[in-house]
Amino acid sequence: GSIAEFTSVSNIFMDEYMPRANGEFIKIYLHLLRLVNSNNDIADELTTERIADKFNMLESDVIRALNYWAEQNLIITARMRFQALL
Repeated sequence: GSIAEFTSVSNIFMDEYMPRANGEFIKIYLHLLRLVNSNNDIADELTTERIADKFNMLESDVIRALNYWAEQNLIITARMRFQALL
Protein backbone atom coordinates (compact mmCIF):
# COMPACT_ATOMS: atom_id res chain seq x y z
CA GLY A 1 0.00 0.00 0.00
CA SER A 2 0.95 3.61 -0.26
CA ILE A 3 1.27 6.25 2.41
CA ALA A 4 -1.72 8.56 2.70
CA GLU A 5 -1.14 11.96 1.12
CA PHE A 6 -2.23 13.85 4.21
CA THR A 7 -2.86 13.37 7.91
CA SER A 8 -5.75 15.07 9.68
CA VAL A 9 -5.01 16.61 13.05
CA SER A 10 -7.89 17.23 15.40
CA ASN A 11 -8.66 20.85 16.30
CA ILE A 12 -8.97 19.64 19.90
CA PHE A 13 -5.35 18.50 19.74
CA MET A 14 -4.21 21.83 18.29
CA ASP A 15 -6.27 23.96 20.70
CA GLU A 16 -5.97 22.00 23.93
CA TYR A 17 -2.90 19.78 23.85
CA MET A 18 -0.38 21.34 21.47
CA PRO A 19 0.08 24.64 23.36
CA ARG A 20 1.04 22.80 26.58
CA ALA A 21 3.24 20.09 25.10
CA ASN A 22 6.98 20.01 24.55
CA GLY A 23 7.78 20.57 20.86
CA GLU A 24 9.69 17.29 20.61
CA PHE A 25 6.70 15.44 22.05
CA ILE A 26 4.47 17.02 19.38
CA LYS A 27 6.78 15.71 16.65
CA ILE A 28 6.46 12.20 18.06
CA TYR A 29 2.66 12.41 18.30
CA LEU A 30 2.31 13.70 14.73
CA HIS A 31 4.64 10.98 13.47
CA LEU A 32 2.58 8.30 15.21
CA LEU A 33 -0.64 9.81 13.89
CA ARG A 34 0.76 9.69 10.36
CA LEU A 35 1.87 6.09 10.74
CA VAL A 36 -1.39 4.78 12.16
CA ASN A 37 -3.33 6.55 9.39
CA SER A 38 -1.20 5.10 6.62
CA ASN A 39 -2.14 2.05 4.61
CA ASN A 40 1.20 0.38 5.25
CA ASP A 41 2.18 -2.30 7.72
CA ILE A 42 3.75 -0.10 10.38
CA ALA A 43 4.91 -2.75 12.84
CA ASP A 44 8.57 -2.35 11.90
CA GLU A 45 8.47 1.41 12.37
CA LEU A 46 6.80 1.41 15.78
CA THR A 47 9.77 0.88 18.00
CA THR A 48 11.31 3.48 20.24
CA GLU A 49 14.67 2.83 18.58
CA ARG A 50 13.37 3.49 15.04
CA ILE A 51 11.50 6.62 16.14
CA ALA A 52 14.58 7.92 17.99
CA ASP A 53 16.74 7.35 14.91
CA LYS A 54 14.25 9.10 12.63
CA PHE A 55 14.16 12.24 14.79
CA ASN A 56 17.77 12.15 15.95
CA MET A 57 16.70 11.80 19.59
CA LEU A 58 17.63 9.61 22.47
CA GLU A 59 15.43 6.59 22.89
CA SER A 60 14.74 7.73 26.47
CA ASP A 61 13.31 11.00 25.07
CA VAL A 62 10.97 9.05 22.80
CA ILE A 63 9.83 7.01 25.80
CA ARG A 64 9.24 10.22 27.76
CA ALA A 65 7.13 11.54 24.87
CA LEU A 66 5.10 8.34 24.67
CA ASN A 67 4.55 8.38 28.41
CA TYR A 68 3.45 12.01 28.25
CA TRP A 69 0.85 11.33 25.55
CA ALA A 70 -0.35 8.23 27.39
CA GLU A 71 -0.78 10.34 30.55
CA GLN A 72 -2.81 12.81 28.47
CA ASN A 73 -4.95 9.86 27.35
CA LEU A 74 -4.16 10.51 23.69
CA ILE A 75 -2.38 7.24 22.95
CA ILE A 76 -2.53 3.74 24.27
CA THR A 77 0.74 1.85 24.32
CA ALA A 78 0.90 -1.90 24.32
CA ARG A 79 3.97 -3.82 23.21
CA MET A 80 5.06 -0.75 21.24
CA ARG A 81 1.91 -0.64 19.15
CA PHE A 82 0.12 2.68 19.32
CA GLN A 83 -3.39 3.91 18.76
CA ALA A 84 -3.96 7.64 18.46
CA LEU A 85 -7.16 8.60 20.21
CA LEU A 86 -7.55 12.05 18.63
